[in-house]
Amino acid sequence: MNKMLQYLFFCCAVLSLTLPLCGNALADNGELAGYWDDTTSGRCHMKCAYLGGGSYEITVDWADSAFVNNRWMFSVQRKEGESSMPYEEGEYVVRKSDDGGKGIHESLVYGDGTGRIFLSNGRLFWKDGKDNICRDCVFSRVKR
Repeated sequence: MNKMLQYLFFCCAVLSLTLPLCGNALADNGELAGYWDDTTSGRCHMKCAYLGGGSYEITVDWADSAFVNNRWMFSVQRKEGESSMPYEEGEYVVRKSDDGGKGIHESLVYGDGTGRIFLSNGRLFWKDGKDNICRDCVFSRVKR
């Protein structure tokens, strides 16, 4: 019985050390802040700017070509104990440059986007509720 208790205490100690590393609940310490790249397509990049108080400003860029970039911008607010961060009123803008690269033309596609981002096992996921554009995207951090 003594060995069983030792083993139980050992397992609890290991679990208490590893849970913070693999948990999905977000802390209010700006842990999402930085740059993230989509490991599936390699063409989608996300910037998470931490504003404090659990708020983030998110910019997602998806390059169609050297001359066309799709950009989504939205804000999220972390809620205590939740791993998902929903948003509304997200903007989708298409940015095109001319062949010489001298001029950039932006056009607003919509300003009523919805969706959510969430962290799971160190990876960041984006679920776009308007176009379902990034349904297979899995983001890995590239820079804080």
